[in-house]
Amino acid sequence: MRSGRGGTRLALPSRERPGARGGSVVLALLVVLTCASCGRRGDPRPPELQLPRAPQAVALSAPGGRPTVSWTAPRDDLGGRTLTGEVRYRVVRRAWPPGEAPCEGCPEDLRPVAEVDPAARKTQGLPETSWTDPDASPGWTYRYRVEATDRRGRPGPSSGPAQILWTPLPAPRTEALPGDAEVLLRTAPAEVPPGFELLGLRVYDASSRRVGAAAPGQWELRVGGLPNGVPWTGSVHLAARTPEGWEVESPGTPASAVPIDAVPPLPPSDLVALAEPEGVFLHWAPSGAERYAEVIVLRADEGDFAELARLKGEAVSYVDASAAPGRTYRYSVRARDAAGNESLPAREAVIRAR
Repeated sequence: MRSGRGGTRLALPSRERPGARGGSVVLALLVVLTCASCGRRGDPRPPELQLPRAPQAVALSAPGGRPTVSWTAPRDDLGGRTLTGEVRYRVVRRAWPPGEAPCEGCPEDLRPVAEVDPAARKTQGLPETSWTDPDASPGWTYRYRVEATDRRGRPGPSSGPAQILWTPLPAPRTEALPGDAEVLLRTAPAEVPPGFELLGLRVYDASSRRVGAAAPGQWELRVGGLPNGVPWTGSVHLAARTPEGWEVESPGTPASAVPIDAVPPLPPSDLVALAEPEGVFLHWAPSGAERYAEVIVLRADEGDFAELARLKGEAVSYVDASAAPGRTYRYSVRARDAAGNESLPAREAVIRAR
Protein backbone atom coordinates (compact mmCIF):
# COMPACT_ATOMS: atom_id res chain seq x y z
CA MET A 1 0.00 0.00 0.00
CA ARG A 2 1.35 3.37 -0.93
CA SER A 3 0.25 6.74 0.32
CA GLY A 4 0.16 9.81 -1.74
CA ARG A 5 3.30 11.61 -2.81
CA GLY A 6 5.41 12.46 0.18
CA GLY A 7 3.51 9.93 2.30
CA THR A 8 4.82 6.89 4.22
CA ARG A 9 5.32 3.54 2.57
CA LEU A 10 3.99 0.63 4.59
CA ALA A 11 5.67 -2.77 4.22
CA LEU A 12 3.27 -5.68 4.34
CA PRO A 13 4.56 -9.06 5.65
CA SER A 14 5.35 -11.54 2.92
CA ARG A 15 4.32 -15.15 3.05
CA GLU A 16 6.73 -17.29 5.06
CA ARG A 17 8.67 -19.99 3.30
CA PRO A 18 8.15 -23.55 4.51
CA GLY A 19 10.53 -24.44 7.38
CA ALA A 20 11.80 -20.86 7.84
CA ARG A 21 10.61 -20.62 11.48
CA GLY A 22 12.24 -23.94 12.54
CA GLY A 23 15.59 -22.94 11.01
CA SER A 24 15.59 -19.69 12.95
CA VAL A 25 15.06 -21.53 16.22
CA VAL A 26 17.95 -23.93 15.56
CA LEU A 27 20.22 -21.06 14.64
CA ALA A 28 19.31 -19.19 17.83
CA LEU A 29 20.07 -22.25 19.97
CA LEU A 30 23.46 -22.62 18.32
CA VAL A 31 24.28 -18.98 19.07
CA VAL A 32 23.27 -19.39 22.72
CA LEU A 33 25.32 -22.57 23.18
CA THR A 34 28.32 -21.04 21.49
CA CYS A 35 28.21 -17.97 23.72
CA ALA A 36 27.76 -20.08 26.83
CA SER A 37 30.94 -22.01 26.03
CA CYS A 38 33.02 -18.91 25.35
CA GLY A 39 33.57 -18.07 29.04
CA ARG A 40 36.13 -20.81 29.84
CA ARG A 41 37.99 -23.20 27.64
CA GLY A 42 38.77 -26.73 28.69
CA ASP A 43 42.20 -28.27 28.26
CA PRO A 44 42.15 -29.57 24.68
CA ARG A 45 44.78 -32.20 25.47
CA PRO A 46 43.77 -35.79 26.20
CA PRO A 47 43.34 -36.43 29.96
CA GLU A 48 46.17 -38.97 30.01
CA LEU A 49 48.65 -36.26 28.95
CA GLN A 50 47.65 -34.11 31.94
CA LEU A 51 48.87 -36.67 34.49
CA PRO A 52 52.17 -36.07 36.36
CA ARG A 53 55.33 -37.70 35.14
CA ALA A 54 56.87 -40.44 37.24
CA PRO A 55 58.97 -39.39 40.27
CA GLN A 56 62.71 -39.78 39.74
CA ALA A 57 65.77 -40.79 41.76
CA VAL A 58 63.89 -43.26 43.97
CA ALA A 59 66.28 -44.45 46.69
CA LEU A 60 66.29 -46.34 49.97
CA SER A 61 67.95 -45.49 53.28
CA ALA A 62 67.34 -46.10 56.97
CA PRO A 63 68.05 -42.93 58.97
CA GLY A 64 66.05 -44.17 61.96
CA GLY A 65 66.68 -47.88 61.64
CA ARG A 66 63.66 -48.37 59.32
CA PRO A 67 63.65 -48.54 55.50
CA THR A 68 62.80 -45.13 54.07
CA VAL A 69 61.84 -44.44 50.46
CA SER A 70 62.78 -41.05 48.99
CA TRP A 71 62.35 -39.50 45.55
CA THR A 72 62.45 -36.26 43.59
CA ALA A 73 59.22 -34.54 42.63
CA PRO A 74 58.23 -34.41 38.94
CA ARG A 75 58.09 -30.95 37.37
CA ASP A 76 56.07 -31.66 34.22
CA ASP A 77 53.04 -33.63 33.16
CA LEU A 78 53.09 -36.28 30.44
CA GLY A 79 52.28 -33.62 27.86
CA GLY A 80 55.39 -31.61 28.72
CA ARG A 81 53.66 -28.76 30.57
CA THR A 82 54.80 -27.52 33.98
CA LEU A 83 52.77 -29.04 36.79
CA THR A 84 50.52 -26.64 38.66
CA GLY A 85 48.36 -27.21 41.70
CA GLU A 86 48.58 -29.88 44.35
CA VAL A 87 50.57 -33.05 43.69
CA ARG A 88 50.50 -35.98 46.09
CA TYR A 89 52.20 -39.34 46.03
CA ARG A 90 51.29 -42.98 46.40
CA VAL A 91 53.83 -45.58 47.49
CA VAL A 92 53.28 -49.12 46.22
CA ARG A 93 55.12 -52.19 47.46
CA ARG A 94 55.68 -55.88 46.84
CA ALA A 95 57.03 -58.09 49.62
CA TRP A 96 58.66 -61.53 49.55
CA PRO A 97 59.05 -63.53 52.78
CA PRO A 98 62.40 -64.90 53.96
CA GLY A 99 63.77 -67.61 51.70
CA GLU A 100 61.67 -66.56 48.69
CA ALA A 101 63.57 -64.81 45.93
CA PRO A 102 61.83 -62.12 43.84
CA CYS A 103 60.63 -63.30 40.45
CA GLU A 104 62.06 -60.80 37.99
CA GLY A 105 59.92 -61.80 35.03
CA CYS A 106 56.63 -62.24 36.90
CA PRO A 107 53.93 -59.56 37.31
CA GLU A 108 54.89 -57.28 40.16
CA ASP A 109 51.50 -57.19 41.87
CA LEU A 110 52.46 -53.97 43.69
CA ARG A 111 49.99 -52.86 46.33
CA PRO A 112 49.46 -49.34 47.73
CA VAL A 113 50.92 -48.96 51.22
CA ALA A 114 50.98 -45.17 51.75
CA GLU A 115 49.52 -41.87 50.59
CA VAL A 116 51.98 -39.01 51.04
CA ASP A 117 50.76 -35.43 51.38
CA PRO A 118 53.78 -33.09 50.96
CA ALA A 119 51.97 -30.10 52.48
CA ALA A 120 51.08 -32.01 55.64
CA ARG A 121 54.62 -33.36 56.02
CA LYS A 122 56.06 -29.87 55.60
CA THR A 123 53.94 -28.54 58.48
CA GLN A 124 55.30 -31.39 60.63
CA GLY A 125 58.90 -30.54 59.75
CA LEU A 126 59.34 -33.78 57.76
CA PRO A 127 60.85 -34.27 54.30
CA GLU A 128 58.17 -33.73 51.68
CA THR A 129 59.25 -36.50 49.32
CA SER A 130 59.98 -39.49 51.54
CA TRP A 131 58.17 -42.17 53.49
CA THR A 132 59.32 -44.59 56.19
CA ASP A 133 57.92 -48.10 56.13
CA PRO A 134 56.66 -48.94 59.64
CA ASP A 135 55.85 -52.58 58.81
CA ALA A 136 59.16 -53.83 57.39
CA SER A 137 60.27 -57.13 58.94
CA PRO A 138 63.84 -58.48 59.03
CA GLY A 139 64.61 -61.03 56.32
CA TRP A 140 61.86 -59.87 53.97
CA THR A 141 62.60 -58.46 50.53
CA TYR A 142 60.74 -55.29 49.57
CA ARG A 143 60.34 -53.60 46.23
CA TYR A 144 58.98 -50.05 46.19
CA ARG A 145 57.72 -47.74 43.46
CA VAL A 146 56.26 -44.24 43.75
CA GLU A 147 53.44 -42.65 41.74
CA ALA A 148 52.51 -38.97 41.59
CA THR A 149 48.80 -38.22 41.65
CA ASP A 150 46.97 -35.13 40.42
CA ARG A 151 44.40 -33.17 42.42
CA ARG A 152 41.70 -35.66 41.43
CA GLY A 153 43.74 -38.56 42.81
CA ARG A 154 44.57 -39.98 39.39
CA PRO A 155 48.06 -41.56 39.41
CA GLY A 156 50.65 -41.03 36.74
CA PRO A 157 53.14 -43.71 35.69
CA SER A 158 55.15 -45.54 38.36
CA SER A 159 58.75 -44.68 39.14
CA GLY A 160 61.63 -47.07 38.76
CA PRO A 161 61.92 -49.75 41.44
CA ALA A 162 63.94 -49.61 44.65
CA GLN A 163 64.49 -53.03 46.22
CA ILE A 164 66.12 -54.18 49.45
CA LEU A 165 66.53 -57.33 51.52
CA TRP A 166 65.78 -55.73 54.86
CA THR A 167 68.45 -56.54 57.45
CA PRO A 168 68.54 -54.11 60.39
CA LEU A 169 71.93 -53.05 61.72
CA PRO A 170 72.69 -53.51 65.44
CA ALA A 171 72.50 -50.40 67.59
CA PRO A 172 75.99 -49.61 68.94
CA ARG A 173 76.66 -49.83 72.67
CA THR A 174 77.78 -46.34 73.67
CA GLU A 175 79.09 -44.55 76.76
CA ALA A 176 78.93 -40.74 77.00
CA LEU A 177 81.64 -39.03 79.04
CA PRO A 178 81.53 -35.29 79.87
CA GLY A 179 84.45 -33.03 79.03
CA ASP A 180 85.26 -29.36 78.87
CA ALA A 181 82.74 -27.93 76.35
CA GLU A 182 82.44 -31.38 74.79
CA VAL A 183 81.11 -34.90 75.17
CA LEU A 184 83.25 -37.95 74.43
CA LEU A 185 81.28 -40.85 72.93
CA ARG A 186 82.98 -44.19 73.43
CA THR A 187 81.40 -47.04 71.45
CA ALA A 188 82.06 -50.77 71.62
CA PRO A 189 83.20 -52.27 68.28
CA ALA A 190 80.28 -53.67 66.29
CA GLU A 191 79.99 -55.99 63.29
CA VAL A 192 77.74 -55.53 60.27
CA PRO A 193 75.92 -58.40 58.50
CA PRO A 194 77.76 -60.32 55.77
CA GLY A 195 77.83 -58.46 52.47
CA PHE A 196 77.52 -55.04 54.14
CA GLU A 197 80.25 -52.40 53.95
CA LEU A 198 80.88 -50.60 57.23
CA LEU A 199 80.75 -46.80 56.87
CA GLY A 200 81.42 -45.89 60.51
CA LEU A 201 79.49 -44.02 63.20
CA ARG A 202 77.12 -41.06 62.89
CA VAL A 203 75.94 -38.85 65.74
CA TYR A 204 72.78 -36.73 65.78
CA ASP A 205 71.62 -34.19 68.34
CA ALA A 206 68.12 -33.93 69.81
CA SER A 207 66.90 -32.06 66.69
CA SER A 208 68.09 -34.90 64.39
CA ARG A 209 70.94 -32.76 63.04
CA ARG A 210 74.14 -34.65 62.34
CA VAL A 211 76.87 -33.29 64.62
CA GLY A 212 79.63 -35.85 64.20
CA ALA A 213 80.90 -38.89 62.34
CA ALA A 214 83.69 -41.42 62.75
CA ALA A 215 85.43 -43.36 60.01
CA PRO A 216 85.22 -47.18 59.87
CA GLY A 217 87.22 -48.73 62.70
CA GLN A 218 87.13 -45.59 64.87
CA TRP A 219 84.89 -46.23 67.87
CA GLU A 220 85.36 -42.93 69.72
CA LEU A 221 84.36 -39.42 68.69
CA ARG A 222 83.88 -36.07 70.33
CA VAL A 223 81.03 -33.60 70.02
CA GLY A 224 82.55 -30.20 70.74
CA GLY A 225 81.47 -26.60 70.97
CA LEU A 226 78.95 -27.31 73.74
CA PRO A 227 78.13 -24.96 76.62
CA ASN A 228 79.39 -26.20 79.96
CA GLY A 229 76.78 -27.04 82.54
CA VAL A 230 74.02 -27.55 79.95
CA PRO A 231 72.81 -31.16 79.42
CA TRP A 232 73.46 -32.51 75.91
CA THR A 233 71.39 -35.36 74.44
CA GLY A 234 71.80 -37.15 71.15
CA SER A 235 71.99 -40.56 69.53
CA VAL A 236 74.73 -42.69 67.99
CA HIS A 237 74.07 -44.77 64.85
CA LEU A 238 76.04 -47.43 63.01
CA ALA A 239 76.16 -46.76 59.24
CA ALA A 240 76.77 -49.26 56.44
CA ARG A 241 76.15 -49.87 52.74
CA THR A 242 73.88 -52.79 51.82
CA PRO A 243 74.69 -55.35 49.10
CA GLU A 244 72.21 -53.47 46.87
CA GLY A 245 74.22 -50.25 47.34
CA TRP A 246 71.89 -48.39 49.74
CA GLU A 247 73.29 -46.44 52.71
CA VAL A 248 71.45 -47.44 55.88
CA GLU A 249 71.79 -46.76 59.58
CA SER A 250 71.03 -48.65 62.74
CA PRO A 251 68.52 -47.53 65.35
CA GLY A 252 70.01 -44.78 67.48
CA THR A 253 71.57 -45.44 70.84
CA PRO A 254 70.60 -42.60 73.22
CA ALA A 255 73.53 -40.68 74.71
CA SER A 256 73.52 -37.83 77.20
CA ALA A 257 76.03 -35.97 79.35
CA VAL A 258 76.59 -32.56 80.94
CA PRO A 259 79.81 -30.92 79.72
CA ILE A 260 81.91 -29.64 82.58
CA ASP A 261 84.76 -27.16 82.72
CA ALA A 262 87.69 -29.07 84.18
CA VAL A 263 90.46 -26.79 82.88
CA PRO A 264 91.68 -24.07 85.27
CA PRO A 265 92.04 -20.53 83.96
CA LEU A 266 95.39 -18.94 83.31
CA PRO A 267 96.82 -17.06 86.32
CA PRO A 268 96.80 -13.24 86.34
CA SER A 269 99.96 -11.63 85.01
CA ASP A 270 102.08 -8.51 85.56
CA LEU A 271 101.49 -8.31 89.32
CA VAL A 272 103.06 -5.17 90.85
CA ALA A 273 103.09 -3.91 94.45
CA LEU A 274 103.55 -0.27 95.44
CA ALA A 275 104.00 1.09 98.97
CA GLU A 276 101.52 3.90 99.55
CA PRO A 277 100.68 5.88 102.71
CA GLU A 278 97.29 4.18 102.90
CA GLY A 279 98.76 0.70 102.44
CA VAL A 280 100.24 -1.59 99.80
CA PHE A 281 98.69 -1.01 96.39
CA LEU A 282 98.46 -4.15 94.17
CA HIS A 283 97.71 -4.25 90.45
CA TRP A 284 97.57 -7.11 87.94
CA ALA A 285 96.18 -8.02 84.50
CA PRO A 286 93.93 -10.95 83.51
CA SER A 287 95.31 -13.64 81.18
CA GLY A 288 93.62 -15.83 78.57
CA ALA A 289 90.18 -15.66 76.98
CA GLU A 290 88.26 -17.20 79.89
CA ARG A 291 86.63 -14.68 82.20
CA TYR A 292 87.45 -14.89 85.88
CA ALA A 293 84.62 -15.49 88.34
CA GLU A 294 86.79 -14.57 91.33
CA VAL A 295 90.26 -13.24 92.11
CA ILE A 296 91.92 -14.37 95.35
CA VAL A 297 94.59 -12.12 96.88
CA LEU A 298 97.33 -13.92 98.84
CA ARG A 299 99.88 -12.50 101.30
CA ALA A 300 102.84 -13.86 103.22
CA ASP A 301 105.44 -12.31 105.49
CA GLU A 302 107.66 -14.94 107.07
CA GLY A 303 105.51 -18.03 106.50
CA ASP A 304 103.32 -19.48 103.78
CA PHE A 305 100.82 -17.57 101.71
CA ALA A 306 97.41 -17.04 103.27
CA GLU A 307 94.23 -15.76 101.72
CA LEU A 308 93.90 -12.03 102.20
CA ALA A 309 90.81 -11.13 100.16
CA ARG A 310 88.32 -12.43 97.59
CA LEU A 311 87.34 -10.03 94.82
CA LYS A 312 84.99 -10.08 91.86
CA GLY A 313 86.40 -11.53 88.65
CA GLU A 314 86.71 -8.18 86.90
CA ALA A 315 88.86 -6.66 89.69
CA VAL A 316 92.43 -5.71 88.68
CA SER A 317 93.64 -3.92 91.84
CA TYR A 318 93.53 -4.05 95.64
CA VAL A 319 94.85 -1.96 98.54
CA ASP A 320 96.15 -3.84 101.57
CA ALA A 321 95.36 -1.35 104.30
CA SER A 322 96.29 -3.85 107.02
CA ALA A 323 99.97 -3.97 106.04
CA ALA A 324 102.15 -2.91 109.01
CA PRO A 325 104.66 -0.15 108.18
CA GLY A 326 108.22 -1.33 108.04
CA ARG A 327 107.39 -4.99 107.42
CA THR A 328 108.22 -6.86 104.21
CA TYR A 329 105.44 -8.78 102.48
CA ARG A 330 105.13 -11.15 99.57
CA TYR A 331 101.93 -10.96 97.47
CA SER A 332 100.35 -13.14 94.83
CA VAL A 333 96.91 -13.59 93.22
CA ARG A 334 94.98 -16.57 91.89
CA ALA A 335 91.95 -16.71 89.58
CA ARG A 336 88.91 -18.98 89.78
CA ASP A 337 86.47 -19.69 86.93
CA ALA A 338 82.70 -20.25 87.10
CA ALA A 339 83.18 -24.01 87.42
CA GLY A 340 85.37 -23.59 90.50
CA ASN A 341 88.66 -24.38 88.79
CA GLU A 342 91.49 -22.39 90.37
CA SER A 343 94.56 -21.15 88.53
CA LEU A 344 98.15 -21.36 89.60
CA PRO A 345 99.37 -18.36 91.65
CA ALA A 346 100.70 -15.38 89.77
CA ARG A 347 104.38 -14.54 90.04
CA GLU A 348 104.80 -12.99 93.49
CA ALA A 349 105.68 -9.39 94.22
CA VAL A 350 107.78 -8.36 97.27
CA ILE A 351 107.38 -4.97 98.94
CA ARG A 352 108.26 -3.19 102.27
CA ALA A 353 105.21 -1.41 103.63
CA ARG A 354 105.42 2.29 104.57
